[in-house]
Amino acid sequence: MIHIDQKITAWDRFSIEDEHKDALLIFMAKNPSFTSSDLYEWAYESGLDPYTKLIEGSEETIDPYQNNGEATIEIIHENDLIMHEQTILYSNSKN
Repeated sequence: MIHIDQKITAWDRFSIEDEHKDALLIFMAKNPSFTSSDLYEWAYESGLDPYTKLIEGSEETIDPYQNNGEATIEIIHENDLIMHEQTILYSNSKN
């Protein structure tokens, strides 16, 4: 089997109820350099349900330059007969 793997960038979203707005603002003020992972963790630890959903149509391909020179396309041959051996047939890595 040949697999073509492609790295993309996309937006996803999770929502919280308006009643948690003040708590969110306090979190943001206390953590001015927060990441999306920090927000997700805060929501989860606050007992909220931070279920993420991909925003339709937001997917974009990226090139190795946007990925620190790492591959964004790989074509892989997987040989099921030899213990799932994989061979990279192509990679657009710049490293």
